[in-house]
Amino acid sequence: CINTDSIELDAASNGIQSASIQIHQPECDTEIPLGAINIGSIQGGIGPYHYILNTNDTTSQPLFPDLHIGDYPLTIIDQNGCQWDTLLTISEPNPIEIALLVDNQSMVLGDSIHLAFSTNVDNNSLNLIQWHTSEGVLLCDNCPLDTIIRPFETTSYNLYITSVQGCSASTKVTIFVQQNIPIFIPNAFSPNDDGINDHLSVYTHPSVTKINNFQVFDRWGNQVFYQDDLIMNDPNAGWDGTHQNTQVNAGVYVYTLEAELIDGSTRQLSGEVVLLK
Repeated sequence: CINTDSIELDAASNGIQSASIQIHQPECDTEIPLGAINIGSIQGGIGPYHYILNTNDTTSQPLFPDLHIGDYPLTIIDQNGCQWDTLLTISEPNPIEIALLVDNQSMVLGDSIHLAFSTNVDNNSLNLIQWHTSEGVLLCDNCPLDTIIRPFETTSYNLYITSVQGCSASTKVTIFVQQNIPIFIPNAFSPNDDGINDHLSVYTHPSVTKINNFQVFDRWGNQVFYQDDLIMNDPNAGWDGTHQNTQVNAGVYVYTLEAELIDGSTRQLSGEVVLLK
């Protein structure tokens, strides 16, 4: 005689085939472990499942947070003891990069310079931007992406940024301030009331805030003109070629002046001018 029977084969008895795994890669390398591994759906095998990560104890929790950079062997075990192994990696992140956007690192006293930067981190992910001098003077506690500076002397500026993930980076730029202040006084003028070069005027850069005094002397050393707080950059201000309401003779005259600068210091300047008739 012949005996027959039937059995039902469960595909799951073939063991675990694969698993859906999410790896959270840290955005920066810090002492704080920022990596994480989360095991999602599992194909094959019979649940409930247990997990072993990096030869640690067996657990039924599929989430492994606070992981440092490195390789992590993972074993998934089903109810029948079938195992599935794989190797996962928490990769080393790319460092934050900062590129300074400064048109010119040299400026004349009184000018201003636009400081800006770009970075490989999304600007919306930045939660702190600080500019401060090398002496530690803070320009702003939470600065915008760009700022305007107006240093009175050569100064180094440090930029420090942090992201919401705790990543940080810094860089430095030195702005060189030229102290040779441009003050222009013509070497000749013709006070003949033709509306052209009728005054010996003083033309300055914005770094000069005031002409404290302006004097003119003849070749024998006699003072023929003196003015306190002279108006700058005005062709109708300055010496009109007269002394005591009388036109002086044509010739070479000597001038001196004291200029006050934006940083509070003063500069002395002297030179010769030809009065033409």
